[in-house]
Amino acid sequence: MGMSSFGYGQRACLGQGVTRDETIVACGGLLWGFNLVHKMGKNGQPIMPSIDASNSLLIVKPDPYELAFEPRSDARRQEMRANWAQSDAQDKKERADFLAAARKAREPKVEVASEPLIDITTEAPSTMQSAPAVAPVELPPIVAVS
Repeated sequence: MGMSSFGYGQRACLGQGVTRDETIVACGGLLWGFNLVHKMGKNGQPIMPSIDASNSLLIVKPDPYELAFEPRSDARRQEMRANWAQSDAQDKKERADFLAAARKAREPKVEVASEPLIDITTEAPSTMQSAPAVAPVELPPIVAVS
């Protein structure tokens, strides 16, 4: 089943299948942990969505309505909170490790030679020739243009 946001034919998004699969997993996770029930109005009666109301745009969809997500049981609530805490701790650790690695990668690499490359305390060997003298070059004066 194609969706216009993913395109069609040869130029269709390659991630469409992954997105569909991830949506199924996410919805399954929500249904595993929660009961979806109608919200209650101020009078204590459930707020029922209208089955006739919809927008009049090209892509017809129902008007927004509200649902309440209630944990299926206290055991599920505790399990979801424990999973959340574990996942949050792992995420914080991974972020800290990433930042530490990024900072280390940005540090300038300074290599110190154990021996000097040139011994400047002695004179150059006689086999080395000095560079030829270069005559100084005179530059034209700088003229301000206004």
